[in-house]
Amino acid sequence: MLRNGVLVYVERDADPATPLQLTLSKSRLIQLAGGGTDSDGIDVRGDIDVLKQILGVLDQGDPDFQIVLP
Repeated sequence: MLRNGVLVYVERDADPATPLQLTLSKSRLIQLAGGGTDSDGIDVRGDIDVLKQILGVLDQGDPDFQIVLP
């Protein structure tokens, strides 16, 4: 679920009206969120353009972001 700019994992049965359903591992999800759309490991059911829309609103992470400052 994507709400208020936050992508939240919710485990539940898929609604038949859902435009896109993805089945993938946690590590593949992390790659996908980082922009890695080329590798295998995603089972896609539905409209792949929905995934492109979701990825289009996510900001790329800053690899130089300091989580802990000295």
